[in-house]
Amino acid sequence: MPRNPKNGVRLKTGGLNAIQRRKWDIGKALTLRLSNKLSYQQIADVMEVPKQAITKGLAPLLDLLNIDPQLLQGFRNEESNLNDAVRMLAMQAMGEQLSDPKRRRKLDILRINALYGTLFDKQRLARGESTANIHQLTSIISAAHKDKPHGDDATDTQPKG
Repeated sequence: MPRNPKNGVRLKTGGLNAIQRRKWDIGKALTLRLSNKLSYQQIADVMEVPKQAITKGLAPLLDLLNIDPQLLQGFRNEESNLNDAVRMLAMQAMGEQLSDPKRRRKLDILRINALYGTLFDKQRLARGESTANIHQLTSIISAAHKDKPHGDDATDTQPKG
């Protein structure tokens, strides 16, 4: 039975304890299972951890991979529309929060705005549009408008003072 390196107390080996969790790389174990087609016991031998730790660690991830391929393809086909719908709901939620004085006090506009922004960026990427230069373009446009003359006397660009 393994001992705690700090105090020498014997550790329980039933299940996945904290030291075992830190000791092995779940990504590497998943690769060994899926790419190298190793058994759980073989992975446990390579990683030097109990088979039970490998089984418990990989089971939730492998369950995710067992999603019906047609269902997954349907999601991929409609992901853009789903993103638009969620983005629309986020915008509605922001409007509702801002229009109600009681709800405005409890407003977590940053989280809603972050959701909207993330989905907006995903949409741009899905359409093949860049997201990296949006802030630069905004700065350029703002600077151009700042220098632009306003009012009827468009020829007077010198500041008055």
